[in-house]
Amino acid sequence: FKWAYLISRAVELGLPQSYLTPSEALIDNALARSYDAEDGGFYTYGSLSDVSSADKAKDWITQCEALRTLAHYATVRQREFCPQTLY
Repeated sequence: FKWAYLISRAVELGLPQSYLTPSEALIDNALARSYDAEDGGFYTYGSLSDVSSADKAKDWITQCEALRTLAHYATVRQREFCPQTLY
């Protein structure tokens, strides 16, 4: 989540808009692979190749980074996040 936020902020400061495409892919990947649909929240670490092997630990900073990034993209980039994907 953090990299997606930082890229978006860099675009605001002059980085080419084309960088938003990979940053949104980072968000989509994080939502698909790190959200805990059973208990809520986001896992701290994950695997790009095997979701089942991901570490199931959670920490507060990951939750904060996720919320900041999702709020930023919702307000600044008018990105809609489907609530059903988070339940």
